[in-house]
Amino acid sequence: MQQTSNPVGILIADLSEVKVWLRRPPHQPEVELKPERVQEALQALPGWKLNLNRQSLERLHDFGDAKVALAYAAFVTQLLGADRQKVSVLVTGGHVGLSLHGYPRKGTKGGITESVLETAKQLG
Repeated sequence: MQQTSNPVGILIADLSEVKVWLRRPPHQPEVELKPERVQEALQALPGWKLNLNRQSLERLHDFGDAKVALAYAAFVTQLLGADRQKVSVLVTGGHVGLSLHGYPRKGTKGGITESVLETAKQLG
């Protein structure tokens, strides 16, 4: 993967190669994980936490510069949008909040699935 640095110091990569990193079939029906399994997996995902309604994983990233935070948020939304992973992004100054959501299935709200955990693991 070809990498360069821009003036604000954020890593830029060719997204066509990065997409392979998170590749999985789009909208593949998945089983919502039991809360015990999610709590167990979170022990191996430092910085990630289960939100209050237990429907998404959340993480806050702190950057020293608002431009770097915006560049990171744009990178994550483009990367995960290409992979069709549901993500919510909140940028405030030099902070980026991420929420990863599962896809709802008929009769469910769309809780945490294996692919949500895998995405969180890969984002670090």
